[in-house]
Amino acid sequence: MATNTECPFCRNAIAAQATVCGNCNAFYGYSTDESMTEPRTLLRTVAILWGITAVSLVLYSTNRSNVAITLFGLLGLLTGLMGFRPFFIAAIALMRGKKWWRRH
Repeated sequence: MATNTECPFCRNAIAAQATVCGNCNAFYGYSTDESMTEPRTLLRTVAILWGITAVSLVLYSTNRSNVAITLFGLLGLLTGLMGFRPFFIAAIALMRGKKWWRRH
């Protein structure tokens, strides 16, 4: 017979094998860190990419093409890494393991 455990958020008694708290709707499973998915982080990343683009265009227009081409390459690399961002977030969640969490 399974014993009861306590929800870490509302302290309600729940079954040990439960995956959702019936009182506060907390989940037991894989979750991502809130700081990795918050809009401020995404906005900051997009602002950095736009800044690199602006500097690259200014330098390219003033005929410093070597620096501009290097910055365009960096821009391409960062944009490519942003495409892999969801995979990085999922890998981190899997490495951390299951835990109790709530949506905010």
